[in-house]
Amino acid sequence: MGCLFTCSLTLLILPSTSVQAAESPYSILYEYDESDPLFEENVIKLWGADTDMYEVVPGDTLWSIADRLLGEGARYQDLATSNSDIISDPDLIYPGMQLQLNQIYYIPKGRSGSYSEREYSMNFPRSWTVGVLSQDDLWANFTLFGDGICDIACLIQDKESVTVDTTRDWEACLHRIQEYVNGEQGDWNGYVSDLQFEHYRTELSEDLYLYSYVYHVDVTRLGSDEPLDVNVCVGLKLTEHIQAQFVGFALDYDIRSTVRYVTASFRESEDVPSQDFNVNSSGMQIFPAYSWQEDGLFNAFPWVDSYFKNIIDAITGETGEELSPREKLLDQMGLIH
Repeated sequence: MGCLFTCSLTLLILPSTSVQAAESPYSILYEYDESDPLFEENVIKLWGADTDMYEVVPGDTLWSIADRLLGEGARYQDLATSNSDIISDPDLIYPGMQLQLNQIYYIPKGRSGSYSEREYSMNFPRSWTVGVLSQDDLWANFTLFGDGICDIACLIQDKESVTVDTTRDWEACLHRIQEYVNGEQGDWNGYVSDLQFEHYRTELSEDLYLYSYVYHVDVTRLGSDEPLDVNVCVGLKLTEHIQAQFVGFALDYDIRSTVRYVTASFRESEDVPSQDFNVNSSGMQIFPAYSWQEDGLFNAFPWVDSYFKNIIDAITGETGEELSPREKLLDQMGLIH
């Protein structure tokens, strides 16, 4: 896996109202010229998995439906592809047909680095580095590091039937997560806001799930009256043999777009026989794994919370000269000499 190192992190105490996420270069595009000869090199194509239905009426053509509902008549072929079970000829559709309207999304690849094992590979921002994230008894032994507080921990496992069962009804799954966070018995009221969910499918009919939120870190012990707002996103991709999960968090960066990109870019090798797939031995783990009702999905809420609490515990437990809250954080991260 190459040379790994323990991360060094810069943490700034900022009022929550001043935190704005810098745009990621991997933000979703809603249109792209697929006739571009470098199309496959430049973007990742995804379909929205939560589909709407449209009933064909007299006078409709696939072109007119695509023009009216998808914003571009030339996307009629996308309609034909997503409804290939009932459309054999794009020029022949009939009143009463129920068509699925799958929104298409494009993620620009930009300048990317890559990592590969025998069974799989994935992309990540070219300027990022790879290492080990560790804080007391909490760690992730394969982590992608951006600038400052901007990290993505990787968890690669053999595909488990329990994960497939949990995500099969994604609508029910996201409602349970919402209850876990914000319900009457919710564990994270006051600490989590802006909870969002996404679900896509790839050209290989692989499912890609994300949930994201803002975590409000309590830093009163460091002398700040305002919480530290951290953007968090968890991505899960289910391929034929693998489940790849990515837990990203960042202070002032659009971590959701980058986690979405890394998750979407993850792919199985086509050269490994099915019976030889065993990625658990590759050792990409996130520890500890906190239990919750969503079996097979990594529970990022207590893990991210514990990570920052461990950092603050280490800072407040130190002795020596009096430092400001900001200086304490920098000192803990090894950035004051």
